[in-house]
Amino acid sequence: ERYSIDVLSNLSKSSIPMIEEEIYSAAITSSLRHDQLGVADQVLLSMKKNGLNLNQNSLKEIILEYCRMAIDSSKEEFKIARLMKRQEPDISVHGIVEPIYITSLARAKAAMTMLKGIEEPSPGLLSPV
Repeated sequence: ERYSIDVLSNLSKSSIPMIEEEIYSAAITSSLRHDQLGVADQVLLSMKKNGLNLNQNSLKEIILEYCRMAIDSSKEEFKIARLMKRQEPDISVHGIVEPIYITSLARAKAAMTMLKGIEEPSPGLLSPV
């Protein structure tokens, strides 16, 4: 494992302070903000291992980060498609650049799946998804 992040792993059971969910959520959000999905996943696993769950606000922040990552990935996919069109102009249909959506689609689907877990999502949260 490249990232083994368990905030409480080095403490004995009797001395473990109760770490609030917000600390884990901040670590997850920060990891996602820096496109470190592996780190975010390890923090989430540590959180679950220690009996904590994400609250609605934390889940909303994570969804927004996934939306941002999907948009960024889509931009990269378009760049790749444009470069391919320059190198091989005959590969596009009617001159239209058609990117291959892999990463952006996966991240957008992940955001949508998480969004379904939120009770009464706000319009501001629905718009990026």
